[in-house]
Amino acid sequence: MSNGDPFSAVSLVDRAKLYVFGLRDYLLGVIDQEKADYENAHVVLERAPVPADHGDCPSCHEKATMRLVAADSVRCNACGWQPRVYNPGGPNRKDLETFRGYDAEHKRKFAQGFGRAIWRLTGRK
Repeated sequence: MSNGDPFSAVSLVDRAKLYVFGLRDYLLGVIDQEKADYENAHVVLERAPVPADHGDCPSCHEKATMRLVAADSVRCNACGWQPRVYNPGGPNRKDLETFRGYDAEHKRKFAQGFGRAIWRLTGRK
């Protein structure tokens, strides 16, 4: 009674085990991938010298410009240099200062994509 079904010779319990354990292995793989992505996204770049509060900046060499900005992090008031950079690769200070908002086409594309996602979730076509 094989009729092309690879599970036909397997009992119902064994077939259920194959499905459940296959799903479990898939979900564990997804969780491992998510953990790896999370760890890769939360990188802390440590630079060698860690100056003290009100110290001299090792980057621009200005005197007494280092200020305490968080629990154990300092930043230069003159150039923005800091010894610990969390999630490096983001926008720099110049890009943030000149950012004026998204253009009309970006807003339109986002609204269309958001609408399509809602339609997929609610089942409307």
